[in-house]
Amino acid sequence: MTALTAGKDGIDVQAQSLTGNVTVVANGDIAAGNAGIVGAIMQAGASGNLDVTANGAIDARFGIDADNFGSGSTTVKTVGPVTATSGNGLFARTTGGNVTVTAGDVSSTGDTAIVARQTNVAGTGSVVVTAGNVSGTTGIEATNSGTGATSVTTTGTVIGTTAEGIKAAGNGTVNVTVAGTVTGLTRGLSLVGGSGSIAVLSSGMIGNISGLSSDAAINAGGGPVMLTNGGSIIGTVDFGAAADTFANSGTWRMAGGTSDFGGGGDTLRNAASGVIDAGGVGAPAMTTLSNLALLVNQGRMTMVNGIAGDAVQTSGNARFESGSVYAVDIDSTGQSDRFTAQGNVQLGGAVAVSVSDGTVVPGSHYTVVTANGGVSGHFESLLGGTAFLVLHDSYDANNAYLDIEKRAFALAGLTPNQTATAAGLDGLPISGSLYNAILDLPNDAVAQYAFDQLSGEIHASARTALIEDSRFLRSAVNDRIRAAFDSVGASGDTVVTYDDGKPRAAAATTDGLAVWSQGFGSWGHTEGDGNAA
Repeated sequence: MTALTAGKDGIDVQAQSLTGNVTVVANGDIAAGNAGIVGAIMQAGASGNLDVTANGAIDARFGIDADNFGSGSTTVKTVGPVTATSGNGLFARTTGGNVTVTAGDVSSTGDTAIVARQTNVAGTGSVVVTAGNVSGTTGIEATNSGTGATSVTTTGTVIGTTAEGIKAAGNGTVNVTVAGTVTGLTRGLSLVGGSGSIAVLSSGMIGNISGLSSDAAINAGGGPVMLTNGGSIIGTVDFGAAADTFANSGTWRMAGGTSDFGGGGDTLRNAASGVIDAGGVGAPAMTTLSNLALLVNQGRMTMVNGIAGDAVQTSGNARFESGSVYAVDIDSTGQSDRFTAQGNVQLGGAVAVSVSDGTVVPGSHYTVVTANGGVSGHFESLLGGTAFLVLHDSYDANNAYLDIEKRAFALAGLTPNQTATAAGLDGLPISGSLYNAILDLPNDAVAQYAFDQLSGEIHASARTALIEDSRFLRSAVNDRIRAAFDSVGASGDTVVTYDDGKPRAAAATTDGLAVWSQGFGSWGHTEGDGNAA
């Protein structure tokens, strides 16, 4: 079959046999008013398998309906695009066996794009969905009522226009692998497990259609959850009451939201390559990690967004390990970002400071960590200071502080000119633009260069260089005159003219015009002491 157009169903195959298999292969394109392909094993006691393959494109109200009411397996494979206007793009079901869906691009404007179900509670079959680009009210629904495994793998873009991007549920293990992008209006992933575990492995992006970090990205519960993110998650995560683990080696943006970890002794571990970003957009954000037992930061936790005042609060304990970075904003009003824990906080790694409004007041005091259960350890390094803004850390039983000390500009001067200029700058108003520009210089070498530019020394040095250059032309003219009259200071060379290709001597008093030229050049050197011109 190369192409098929039908007013109702494109292909409809229904079997009443108890033992036979049903196989449907469509190699061409199908356009139908109702269903593109219908394949069914109708007997509840049947043991046969149902296989549907669509190699061409399907455009219909309902794309593919593969229904096995027996205990055999159902397999659906699509190569070309499947487009449904009001029903499912692809529906595959069995009542006991395995369900396997391998699909390319599937879309539905009025229903779930891909549905895969094993509906027998006593069934042991698995539900496996592999898909490319998918779009529907829910992108993909994979449900296993039995004890078999449920698995969804996506490589393209999956969108749930009115609900989840992917909805997966099973009494056995539930595994979701995301290599592309998954978003939904309510959340990207909605996963429900039973006695088995739930595993999410992502190298792509999972989030909400809104793109807001405060909206839901993942909801998973029922069994212990292992969320492994090597890509990007934008939005909050919610887990059930089991012992869950979130291992982040990619980026998690969750500013302004509340993530509920469920209270089962859960752990959030941010690996060395991971970034947890809690910086709000346009305004400070309050981010909450509730029912979390332990947060371990080995990578970068940041609230830096150009606005001081962001906050992250966790219900449990936290540990900032050696090599990690905790990045915060501070400003001229004494505001700073802050991490707060209901439990204890062990400090290590570095704290990186950004000045959000371009100005800080020397002597300012900032609280950057608060732990109701106590603070132990200390930051190994302080990042973000300048040549003249020196960061100091201090601690008490429950807090970690940063203080800003101003180092005198004059201490960076190397020459008397630089030191005198710097001393004058020290007397400028703190709010002045020049004063703050000097405050932000990164090191003494750059500061010394700036002091040289501000000292006025360049004007004297430039004049010295011009005087040195001006003598060359002056000396050439004077030497020619001295030579012509054989006066004091004349060179020993004879003045000659040029005639008929041969030079000959000419009297110094010879009348007439002559063209004279002379090459000149020299080396010049001006002594200096690094200060005076």
